[in-house]
Amino acid sequence: MAFAQVEKAEKAVRDLEYPEALKALEVARKQAGNDRATTLRIYELQAITLATLGQDAKALKAFQVVFSLVPDFKLNGNYPPRVTTVFYEARSWVDQNKPIIARQLPAVTGSGLVTQLKVEVTNDPLKLIKEVRFHLISEGKISEVDVPFTLGTVVAPANVQRLSWWAELLGEKKAVLKELSSASSPRIEAAAPLPVAVKPKSVEPKPDLKPQPQPEAVVEAVPEKTQEITAWEEPAAPMPGKRVASFALMGGGVAVAGLGLVFGAMSNGTKAKVTGAATDSSGRVIGLTQKDALTLDAQQRTEASLANVFIISGAALAAGGVTLFILSLDETKVALVPAAGGVSVAGTF
Repeated sequence: MAFAQVEKAEKAVRDLEYPEALKALEVARKQAGNDRATTLRIYELQAITLATLGQDAKALKAFQVVFSLVPDFKLNGNYPPRVTTVFYEARSWVDQNKPIIARQLPAVTGSGLVTQLKVEVTNDPLKLIKEVRFHLISEGKISEVDVPFTLGTVVAPANVQRLSWWAELLGEKKAVLKELSSASSPRIEAAAPLPVAVKPKSVEPKPDLKPQPQPEAVVEAVPEKTQEITAWEEPAAPMPGKRVASFALMGGGVAVAGLGLVFGAMSNGTKAKVTGAATDSSGRVIGLTQKDALTLDAQQRTEASLANVFIISGAALAAGGVTLFILSLDETKVALVPAAGGVSVAGTF
């Protein structure tokens, strides 16, 4: 809906129908959940249209919003002095007042869990921010948490061992003003695992060291024929448990990473549907509706996030398997036993 109204306003501006453009832009601004690109375009067109109509105060406020979100914003195209004068005044304003400044802080951890996620906002000169939306991915599940905004630190609960996350600063009608990380490149947090308790070894009782009476030796005649020495044999021992577990971990890691590659390929294919959509001579997309484009964009973000999670998890499992395999080498035992004509080797490997 907002996208269609923005297109209507752009056409009205080209046709010099500025009052009609302002009406369409006001309808678009009141739509809930506008993404960042749409929000920026609405305020940019409002500023240009209002300045053209000589409404300098309102145009200045709209340009200030744009500079608060994009401090290095530049006008595309040639505009009359009545527009450029207000534009440069707004740019001077942001040099003095600074734009919105926000960042993700390191997560709070404890007892083997990530307990809290934090976003710090140190500047919001126009008081545009109303909420902070936290996007969380944990164990393949995606969730959102909207937290009311207060200048300073905004906190969201987590209580998981590992997760990926990004955040959005929301304005009126939950319009996206600024993104911190993204679905395709989220921030990853993990808590240190709790130490594993080691069971103490049982103490063997010391043997009685008193000399024991020895039985009288019995001497038997040994025939002159050389006795054959039979090699000691022991049944083959089963493979050590650590080694079996290491192979299972490495195999699982490869399977999970492979699933991540599948989701990565799906994400690229979904993205190609959007970027490869047909456009008209003026560069506008005509091969997709706005609804389809938004649906494909959400799908691509989800697939990219799942690809990252599965690939990272697969690598971690494989690394654990390699480590366990190395540790299992300590369980190898070898014995050499005399045998006729040489020695025999026996043991567990």
